[in-house]
Amino acid sequence: MNEAPKKFLPLKAAPEAGDRLVAVPCYVLYANMAERGLFTRLTIREVTAVVDASRGTAEIINGCVEPCEIPEIPEDIKILPARLKPSEAEGAALAAAAAASPRGWKRGLRHSDLFFKHSDKNSSALRLYIIRGPLLIDAFSGESSGAASLIEFLI
Repeated sequence: MNEAPKKFLPLKAAPEAGDRLVAVPCYVLYANMAERGLFTRLTIREVTAVVDASRGTAEIINGCVEPCEIPEIPEDIKILPARLKPSEAEGAALAAAAAASPRGWKRGLRHSDLFFKHSDKNSSALRLYIIRGPLLIDAFSGESSGAASLIEFLI
């Protein structure tokens, strides 16, 4: 990721006046997740893997997540650098799917595999974090935590 993407992941929490904004580059990969179990049939569902290009962590989200352009975002956003290459993003998503799958003898009861759809639809986007007073708000998921002072220290 040589330059920062222009699109953002969809926002559940909108920034307000006076908020500080931090954007993290992400890879958005579309895949099918096959789940099978001893007592269940094979099910295949469409998922989206959002891989954080700065930390290398991945999150598997049900359904299709479409990055979009948001015109009302101010220009003074702190954008973190990307440390993960696009070729390494699939490995991070597979690791996240494997971590959610049971280990040992329980693997026979329920198991899931991730199969990527290789298309031009895979893209990169920015995940927006809002620092509002003592709160750190993930604008994509809408979750908040009291770690804003730590994040301000780190960036």
